Amino acid sequence: MAMKTELLKPNLTNIKKAAEVLKQGGLVIYPTETCYGIGCNPFNKESVEKITKIKKRVNATGYLVLCSNIRQAEKYGNVTKEERELTRSREPTTIISKRKEIWPEWIGPDFAFRITSNPIARKLLKKFEEPIISTSANIARNPEIYSSREAYKIFSGKVDIVLDAGLLHKRKPSRIIKDGKIIRA
Repeated sequence: MAMKTELLKPNLTNIKKAAEVLKQGGLVIYPTETCYGIGCNPFNKESVEKITKIKKRVNATGYLVLCSNIRQAEKYGNVTKEERELTRSREPTTIISKRKEIWPEWIGPDFAFRITSNPIARKLLKKFEEPIISTSANIARNPEIYSSREAYKIFSGKVDIVLDAGLLHKRKPSRIIKDGKIIRA
């Protein structure tokens, strides 16, 4: 039997509920500064594998996480001074850093992170108190999703909660920087 997916307005009560779902190994769809994302607890390997399966990705490596601030990122990645400066960019920027031993190796060989500017995602991170796996809420190789209703339609029965922030402005995916070089503009 498929799970029941809740479509919830992103008020404080529902954001707390979403954070609890993440702590218990569940999956949540939420708005980001670029599109809707699917998130889970990065320390729960089964949750990450669930995302890989429902997105129909080939493998689970290479996921990025959203962080609420640079201190959170520095806890898990060896963030350089230059990378720290890049997090201040107005443009959504994912930085691929060297990972610290504490970061789960099975997520990938590096620590890829973005400091989110989306207020709902920031509140979710604050309530969860750890980084959150963040990958676009779409089936692999399909376009990004900007509508909570569309995300709900595609992933109903596969995720626990969709935080409904309505229709997001269409934006390109974040730029990705590794070793000081832009690998996706």
